Amino acid sequence: STSANHHNILVKDITVNSNRYTGALSYHGQTNSVIEKATITNRNTYNYDWNPTNGSYTYYARVMEGTSTDNKSNYANYDVSDLGDINFYENAGLDTWIGGDNDNSGYYWDYENDTDKNVILKKISDTPITFNLRGSGTQSDPYQIKTWKDWKEVSSRLSTSAYYITPNNIDFTDKQFYMLGSRLNQMNAFNMEFKNKVISGVEIHARQMAYIGISGWSNSSTFYGLNLDDNNINGADQTGTLIGRDVGCTVYEIMVKGGSVLGNDETSGLIGYESTSANHHNILVKDITVNSNRYTGALSYHGQTNSVIEKATITNRNTYNYDWNPTNGSYTYYARVMEGTSTDNKSNYANYDVSDLGDINFYENAGLDT
Repeated sequence: STSANHHNILVKDITVNSNRYTGALSYHGQTNSVIEKATITNRNTYNYDWNPTNGSYTYYARVMEGTSTDNKSNYANYDVSDLGDINFYENAGLDTWIGGDNDNSGYYWDYENDTDKNVILKKISDTPITFNLRGSGTQSDPYQIKTWKDWKEVSSRLSTSAYYITPNNIDFTDKQFYMLGSRLNQMNAFNMEFKNKVISGVEIHARQMAYIGISGWSNSSTFYGLNLDDNNINGADQTGTLIGRDVGCTVYEIMVKGGSVLGNDETSGLIGYESTSANHHNILVKDITVNSNRYTGALSYHGQTNSVIEKATITNRNTYNYDWNPTNGSYTYYARVMEGTSTDNKSNYANYDVSDLGDINFYENAGLDT
């Protein structure tokens, strides 16, 4: 009935055979669910399961349909490369490890183990969500994030304001990565000092999800003293290496070196989208590749000040150049920016001489705290 409530459901694989009003999950009304694979045969043209209704978030792919192939393209609204990335399932609406057990049901979704990409349902009494970081979370005794498993524990506790430090480099190559903040579980008032350490090897695949980054969605948080090396972030709208959606955050003394960001809209090398109250300064982008369709830049959507972009490659862009033209009296300098589709105003993308690169006096007067 219309009063039914179906949510937080994962269909791994199902075969359904019917003539009319058929779907992999339900007739209508499901929300915050994922269909990984389904085979539907003898269907008519009624697609109630395939098109999320009533503002629901239901995502599906790898759906094979036996008789009506004319609109099969409607049956896959996420990229199959997203399968097996916990950040995709989180932003699709499943109650995952990220943010903890939101509905207090005693269950959550997570990888089956520390080495695979199979997302399964877990019971808290059997597999508790733990938080055992050294420190107390105060300014004088911050929590210490030393390993990728420590990072995972932080991702389960996003609503509590606290101080964090990273005393070690953390390489996520071939490791499971959990975003700090998502559509449903936003990071709130974190203070993160990275002690000039390196975060590298992060891979996120969530091509149809908004709010994707190392922190997918962060409110009033502070990030500083960080090197970001060779991280690859794949999302949709509001996607960036460090933050997807930034609401009033302060970001400074950050260096980006290598890596890529792929998105659809409001996508940039460091921060996808930020509110007008955000404060970004003293940032150096050594090299970044960004691919998006609209509102795209090497550093952020707007508002960065006293920063330098040494090199960037931007492709599939529209004509919106918010990152390239410093706004609001900011000092942001950039050169060696290669742009893939709109070459008519490429000359606008270099407002310092490349011979300045490597001269500390240039970086000083550009506004970096040298």
